[in-house]
Amino acid sequence: MILWWVVGLVVFGALAALSVAVALTVTRTRGPPSTAPPRGIVLFDIEGVISVGSENGVLVAGLVEQGFLVGVLGSTDASFSELRSEIWFPAALAKGILDSGMRLFNNVHPSHNLVLGARDESLPNAGEGARKAYAVPVIAASFGIPLEAVVFVDDSAGVLRAVGAQVPAARVVCGGPSCKVTAPDSFEAQSCVCPTNAALGCCPSREMLASLIAPSLKS
Repeated sequence: MILWWVVGLVVFGALAALSVAVALTVTRTRGPPSTAPPRGIVLFDIEGVISVGSENGVLVAGLVEQGFLVGVLGSTDASFSELRSEIWFPAALAKGILDSGMRLFNNVHPSHNLVLGARDESLPNAGEGARKAYAVPVIAASFGIPLEAVVFVDDSAGVLRAVGAQVPAARVVCGGPSCKVTAPDSFEAQSCVCPTNAALGCCPSREMLASLIAPSLKS
């Protein structure tokens, strides 16, 4: 009986040692988690932009793979839980928002006043453009990202003009089907002219968005 007890201890010890060795091997193979800073951040409006098109998931996932943070800067009366339940809301976008502790979810609609996922009483009592222009530098600073590495995508010419004027260092891009007819001349070079069913209905590709980041900031 004692002999079997001793054998059991030996076998148990051998298995424990093997488990530790395997764990160490896996850890060494995987290496430490990546600590590379983000290359930049792309903020999408919601209604008329991220809510349309058939390839938004591919677009968002591609930007994330390239090292960009991707979030929303919209103005809608819908909550995050309501938005993420929509079939058009990209899973990669929802995951990034949750992983950021909701800091990538920004909804400046007066019924929410959310900046960095929390109510911000400092949002100006003004139009959508002014409210989004306020939010852009706040978001960038929170993630330690220079404004030159921020790309903001919206379908409203007025909003784009406001953000472009108040945050000139950031890049503004017209995205969404309405850009085909409402994109202001000052954004024409950056505005999208896309085939039917392209990402966002009419939006720059992830390569085009990435190219807007200042060359000195690219990896």
